[in-house]
Amino acid sequence: VLPEGLTPSRLYMAGALRSWIHYCGLRTEWKTQKEHRLLAEQVQDILIQRFPDLAGMLGDEPRTELEA
Repeated sequence: VLPEGLTPSRLYMAGALRSWIHYCGLRTEWKTQKEHRLLAEQVQDILIQRFPDLAGMLGDEPRTELEA
């Protein structure tokens, strides 16, 4: 059950590090729905903060339509 109106809510997510890398790779693409892309970008920022060695794997650079 979701709260109505502008009531803030929290979302808890768990998963293996490998799954998060995969998730970010898929959901930060330009063709992903905006809301999902924004969430994936925030997850990516957290992963880079906590695991700086992963920055290269997560692709800090913005993706373009030509990348598939």
